[in-house]
Amino acid sequence: MVDVIESATFRRWIRGLRDRGAVARINARLRNVSLGNVGDVKAVGEGLFEMRVHHGPGYPATGSIACAMGTR
Repeated sequence: MVDVIESATFRRWIRGLRDRGAVARINARLRNVSLGNVGDVKAVGEGLFEMRVHHGPGYPATGSIACAMGTR
């Protein structure tokens, strides 16, 4: 299992998205990550990974959805 911790910055960012389909996909992606399925990620340094969400204009989410990989 992987802990997913949402920052206040992330919560503001996702609340501001108008594309409800993108919000649903991002939330589903985060749920999959919490279950251990990290999927399409790219290391960006210092234990942070970019999770790519392929939807609409693309949400590479660098800095918005960055995660430090670790297990419980």
